[in-house]
Formats: sequence, C-alpha cells, structure tokens
Amino acid sequence: MATSYRVRQGECISSIAHRHGLFPDDLWQAPDNAELRAARRNPNSLAPGDVIVIPDREPKQAKLALDSSHTFKIKGVPAKLSVLVSDDGEALADRAYTLTVDGVRHEGATDSDGKVEVWVAPGSRRALLEVEVEADDIWEYELELGGLDAVETIRGAQARLTNLGYGCPSSGQLDDDTRAALEAFQADHEVSVSGELDEPTIAALAEHHDS
Repeated sequence: MATSYRVRQGECISSIAHRHGLFPDDLWQAPDNAELRAARRNPNSLAPGDVIVIPDREPKQAKLALDSSHTFKIKGVPAKLSVLVSDDGEALADRAYTLTVDGVRHEGATDSDGKVEVWVAPGSRRALLEVEVEADDIWEYELELGGLDAVETIRGAQARLTNLGYGCPSSGQLDDDTRAALEAFQADHEVSVSGELDEPTIAALAEHHDS
C-alpha cells in the first residue's frame, strides 16, 4: 500500500528513493506525485515539509531451471554530483581537482565549462573539493550535499545566491540583505530589478544555478 512521506531538511529524491528501495525516476514519476512535480522544478531540491507518495514496490519474477546455478545482478543507484567552479563568473576549465565524498576520494580535471561531475552514493552528506587554480594555489570548498531547498523558497533562493557569489544570509526571510542580493542578481541577468523572488527571478536562478 502506498504511503505518504514528509520531506525533512537535507533530503532529496535520490536519498529518499534509496531509503525505500526505489529508483529515483520511478519515485519521482509515480502518478501520485504529479502535484509535487508541478510544484517543484527540480526533484533534487525539495523543501522540508513537501509530501511525496512512496508507491508499493513491485517484485520481479523469474522462471528458473532446477539443479542449475543462477546469477542475479542488483543495479546500483548512484547519484550525480555536479559542481561548477568559477572565478568572478569565469569558468575555471581544465583545473586539477580532488573531491572527497564521505571519505571516498575522486580525482580529475574540470571540463571545458569548469564543471566537476562524479557519481556518488545516494545519501552522501559532506564533501571537500580542492581545485588547483594555479600552481601551488589550491582553493578548498566544503560542500553540504542534499541541503539545498527548492528554488521557489526564500531559503533555497538565498543558498543559490550565495553559491553564485551574491552575499546573502540564510535567514529564510526576505530581509533587506536578501533583497539587495536579489537586485544585484536581477541586474546582472537582465531580469526586472524588484528585489522580489518573482517568477522570472526563480526561472533565472534555476537556469544559472541548477542547470
């Protein structure tokens, strides 16, 4: 029987699906979650208090011959972690990096767009990204994974503004500092400057941060 689950701070579709033994796409696309899909643009940035319906798992059946050995493979469900590294809006491409996620170390180089993309275990919570910007000049970023609220919420917008370089508190309130950050972002991205978290601003934040 399907059950309702209330999202908690720091959870996303991947971690919730993993906990309930489901694939993220199957959970997100379940018919009973149509209302949530309409409210949230990104399944990996839900808001605390959102309600997601956990459908019943459908067991698979297989016909097997007796007196034989059989091998079954369980598909893993990794989640993709994508980080854009830039300096004052300029992508830092082809920079060596080390990314440590919950003790697991990944090494590589940023791509031509300055992105770091690795597959990590669902439910991973903390990471340390070290990027060699210049010889002997290493920048470090401490990452809190799964803690990004939906872009439509004040706290979600504040986090995205901070990540994009617009100093912004994490108050959850549309205070003066948040309005100033919104106005600066709007001016830089050809959005009508209002200091409000309106639909054009939400769309621009999603485009420049979440894509």
